[in-house]
Amino acid sequence: MLGYEVDETDLHGLARKLTAGATDIEDTADAPPAPQAGPLTGLIAGHLGNVAGGMASVSEFASAAGQNVTRSASTYTNVDKGNADAFKP
Repeated sequence: MLGYEVDETDLHGLARKLTAGATDIEDTADAPPAPQAGPLTGLIAGHLGNVAGGMASVSEFASAAGQNVTRSASTYTNVDKGNADAFKP
């Protein structure tokens, strides 16, 4: 085949890793309880909340990437690879 060829198993494996990573991050994205830091408790708790919010965003992006790779793998398998295979003798 001319051009690029992709192993469909690799695409689906990548999608699974992205989705699993998103789930793992999501499971740990809750902010921990506020620490006992005296007058800095509110400040530190706010920063921990920001970190947790950032982790939630990373989880969402990884999940979306996994879904996009899955859709791309299906398109590749059903259209691109199918068309290339049709030209094989």
